[in-house]
Amino acid sequence: MKLQAALDTLTLEECEELLEKAGHSIDIAEVGTPFILKEGMVPVQALKMRFPDILVLADTKIMDAGEYEAEGCFKRGADIVTVLGVSY
Repeated sequence: MKLQAALDTLTLEECEELLEKAGHSIDIAEVGTPFILKEGMVPVQALKMRFPDILVLADTKIMDAGEYEAEGCFKRGADIVTVLGVSY
């Protein structure tokens, strides 16, 4: 089992402080959709660089151009990227 921390509304500095305090307890740092909409991929890259042993999840909720959009996330350090699907 892995423990995931959802980082949605904190600043980058607050997220880094939280992950520092949590030590090795957090397995996955989820850079949430609100955080990505506000700051872009900056927090993804910063968290991966500072905490290379923590998996970084970019919660982008990709609907279109999946490979193109995911590639940008992976280039910035994301280990996991979320996608959405719709059916009728």
